[in-house]
Amino acid sequence: MSTTDIAKAFVTALEARDFNTAASYLSDDFRFVGPAPQPLGKNEFIGVQQTIQNAFPDWSFNVSNIHEEGDKVNSHRPTSVVGQSRKM
Repeated sequence: MSTTDIAKAFVTALEARDFNTAASYLSDDFRFVGPAPQPLGKNEFIGVQQTIQNAFPDWSFNVSNIHEEGDKVNSHRPTSVVGQSRKM
């Protein structure tokens, strides 16, 4: 399985809400550094994904333009939110 195949399988597992399979693609020393107050470990990252998908059941990563560069996989992931606004 290529690095790109692993990345695609990981995203597919997350979108299918198969969090055990998704977690199996992450190393035990995995760290997510991004829009979070501090880096997230493997279990915390999977927990955040579960929370997001519970709040937004039709969540999709919309990953495109996947390409491998050495041992890294890069992709484009546009973000959009669709829904009704609430009046305060």
